[in-house]
Amino acid sequence: MYVVRRWSVRYLRQLKITYQALEAVLSRLHPLWTLVGYERVEPYFQFDERQQEGVRICIELIQQITEINGIAGVHVMAYRQKEMVAEIIQKSDVLNGRPPSMLSMLRDL
Repeated sequence: MYVVRRWSVRYLRQLKITYQALEAVLSRLHPLWTLVGYERVEPYFQFDERQQEGVRICIELIQQITEINGIAGVHVMAYRQKEMVAEIIQKSDVLNGRPPSMLSMLRDL
């Protein structure tokens, strides 16, 4: 947590500028969202949040499973989301710094 605090202090000016720009954009979009309706727009954002939550859960499960004695590996399947497999494998650190055995296939995903 200390590292995050140091980073935020170091980049305070850039964070403040980014926040102000984001606030201005969201303020300008408020009439549009009110006209369209937040309930119509929200499902598009919820989909991305659910997808990221699924990736996070998968990474945590892989890390927990690899700690069990006798487990040599895991099989990752992402239904209609092949591109997520490489991200999951890299973020789970299941390879412990080893290169993937099928590196070319992993890059193609």
